[in-house]
Amino acid sequence: MNILEKLKTFFFRHKRKIIRYSGIALIVIGLVVIISPLYYNYVMARKEVNILTAWNEEMVYIKDTDDGGVRQVLERELKVVDPEMKLPFQISIPEINLNWIVNRGTDYVTLRKGPGFFIGSAFPGEKGTCVVAGHRTTYGAPFNRLDELEEGDEIFIETFGNEEFTYIVIEKKSVYPQDVSVLESTKYPSLVLSTCTPKFFATRRLIIFAGIKEEETQGIEHISAEEVYEIINSDQDYMILDVRTLDEFNEGHLEDAVHIPVDELEDRLDELLQNKPIIVYCKSGIRSSTAANILVDNGFTMVFDMGEGILDWIDKGYPVVVEEETEEEYDIAEISVDEAYEFYNSEDCIFVDVRSQDGYDNGHIDGAVSIPLGELEGRLEELPTDKTIIVYCSGSSCDLSGQAAEILVKNGFSQVYDVGGKGINEWREKGYPVEY
Repeated sequence: MNILEKLKTFFFRHKRKIIRYSGIALIVIGLVVIISPLYYNYVMARKEVNILTAWNEEMVYIKDTDDGGVRQVLERELKVVDPEMKLPFQISIPEINLNWIVNRGTDYVTLRKGPGFFIGSAFPGEKGTCVVAGHRTTYGAPFNRLDELEEGDEIFIETFGNEEFTYIVIEKKSVYPQDVSVLESTKYPSLVLSTCTPKFFATRRLIIFAGIKEEETQGIEHISAEEVYEIINSDQDYMILDVRTLDEFNEGHLEDAVHIPVDELEDRLDELLQNKPIIVYCKSGIRSSTAANILVDNGFTMVFDMGEGILDWIDKGYPVVVEEETEEEYDIAEISVDEAYEFYNSEDCIFVDVRSQDGYDNGHIDGAVSIPLGELEGRLEELPTDKTIIVYCSGSSCDLSGQAAEILVKNGFSQVYDVGGKGINEWREKGYPVEY
C-alpha cells in the first residue's frame, strides 16, 4: 500500500473528525481575522488616551540643547520636538468626537500611530495649506467619520507651544489619488484633511477643505444680506467683491460683483479703489473674512464683510446673476509619448508642464517650462505663438493637459499638442530625458 492509499484510508476512517476539526479551525481563523483589527483599534485608542494625558499633564523641559536653545519633550510617548516647528500638534473635531495627536510625516510607520503631518506643507496658523492624512478603518481609524463633516463645522488645533487655531470646514470632495492639486498651497491659512474613500478601499481620497477662523480685526464691519440688497437697489456707491472660485462665481453671483478669488487678492489689490466702500462675500463667510483682513492689512479702510455669504442671500430669495457658458468645440490634437519625443530636439517646439510646481520639481521633461494650469491664462505672453507647443501632465486620470491645450487654442495658439497615454510617467518609463 503506497502513501496515497494510506492517506485515503486514513481520511475515510476519520472523515467526521477531520471535517469537524477543520470547521473549528476555519471558525477560529475567521474570528481572528475579525477580532484582530478591532483589538488593534482598541489598543491604539488606549494608547492615544495615554498620549493625550501626557500632552496635558506630563510636559517637561530639556535645557542646554546642542544649539543652546530649549526643547520640549513629552515623557514616554512623544519624541522631542522644537516648539518653533509646532510639531506635534493636537487636532480636535467635536462634531465627530475626534481627538488625536498629529505627528510629523505621512509614511507607513507614522500613520500607524495616528494622523500625520505632510512634510513641506504649512504649519498650523501659517499662510499656506496645512495637510494632515490619516487612516479611516485601520490603526485606530482616526479619520473614520471624516465623511460626516459638513460646511461650517469647526476644527480645533493646539500646537506644542500652546498656540490655538480654529478652522472652519469650507468644502468636502472626493478625488483620485493622483490629483495633487488639492494639496497646493493657498495664500491664506488653510487646512486639508485627507483619507481613503470609500471605507475599506483606497480607490479615491476624501478631502476636507477648511479655512482659518480669523480674529475680529478693527476696521471690518459686518453687513447682512438685507442691508446689501438695500444698497444694490439704492444710489449708494459701493464695490461688491466676490472672492470665491471662478466656477462658483459663474454658477451665480451678486449683480455687478467684481470677481477676484481670495488666493489672488493680494496680487490684484491695484484693481480695487481704496476710496470706495467694499462689500466682500463668499459662499458662507470663511473666505470673505480672510479677504476682509487682507484688505484692511493693506490700507483699505471701508471694508464690509457679508459674513453669512451667498447661501444666506439665496435663502432669502434675492436675485443672482448666472453666467451663461458658451460651449465651443475645439479640435485638440493628441499625440503619444513616442510622437512627442520626435519633437524633443526641435528648436521650434516648447514642452509645457501644466502640473503643480511640486509635481514639476519631482521630475519633468528635460527642458520643459513649468506653468501650472491655474496660472496659464495669466502667463500666455510667456509662450510664443509661432512655435509648436506640447503640453503634458501625469496622463491617465489627469486631464490638466487637455484643459491647458483648450485654453491655448482658445487664445489663438494654432500648433498645440496634448500628450496622451501616461504623460510624464510613461516618458520616464521609456527612458526619455528627465530633469529633477
